Amino acid sequence: MKASRRRRFIPNLWCMHQLLLLPCHRPPPHQWSLQYTSHQLRRHLQHRQSTPTPAPPVKPPTPAPPVHKPPTPPPPTGPPTPLPPVKPPGPAPPAYKPPSPSPPPGPPTPLPPVKPPTTGPMPPPVRTRQDCTPLCDQRCKLHSRKKLCARACMTCCDRCKCVPPGTYGNREKCGKCYTDMTTRRNKPKCP
Repeated sequence: MKASRRRRFIPNLWCMHQLLLLPCHRPPPHQWSLQYTSHQLRRHLQHRQSTPTPAPPVKPPTPAPPVHKPPTPPPPTGPPTPLPPVKPPGPAPPAYKPPSPSPPPGPPTPLPPVKPPTTGPMPPPVRTRQDCTPLCDQRCKLHSRKKLCARACMTCCDRCKCVPPGTYGNREKCGKCYTDMTTRRNKPKCP
């Protein structure tokens, strides 16, 4: 199969300046004869670009005459505006009456003695690792990752011999051993 040759696009230019998008000084094609070849036109344009055109002489700007503003006349002063008539004050508000005296306060009533907050029953003492299993199951039953919680709880229960009551909180009931035990990243280990 024969490969087809692509045709080259040759623009129909009457001025090579159109390629450079510069203003062209030649007349449009219908006004000049077609006897020029592109080579002649190119030479003509190169010659035209190589000869600089003299710049027109620059005239210095003439100074403008100073502008004087006529003085503005002061605003006319008229007679002062009359003040509105003064009204007599209205009726006076009623006089303030002090409240009637209340009976003298008696001796303060004694407050009941403050009792320490009631805490749940202390967890049963832990003696072996088998004692930790039901306590840790109760502690971790609401945890989102039960196996992870149970594993950490068993470790803490085995070392501290205690599991706090409930499913969350109350860690202080098992003492510093339980509250201060941390992971390798210094986060609390015991649930």
